[in-house]
Amino acid sequence: MPAIPPSKQHQTPAPLTKELEKVLGTLKPQRSFAGNSVVGGFNRKWELPLPQVPVLKAGSVFVFHKIPLTSEQIQQLNFRHW
Repeated sequence: MPAIPPSKQHQTPAPLTKELEKVLGTLKPQRSFAGNSVVGGFNRKWELPLPQVPVLKAGSVFVFHKIPLTSEQIQQLNFRHW
């Protein structure tokens, strides 16, 4: 997933917000505590670098305004493969 965290400043919802809204409905981002990095690699067979992709670091936190959650929604989020 691209490293574009939810933000009040984005007119278009960030990809992460779009994915969460599929399960939770409309969200209002408040703030985020996120780190980002770049991930890439190397193809040994072709001896070429792989494309580098921006990612969110593990432990990033996103705060949304008042989301009433049901236990079913929590289970959907836990088992969802991004």
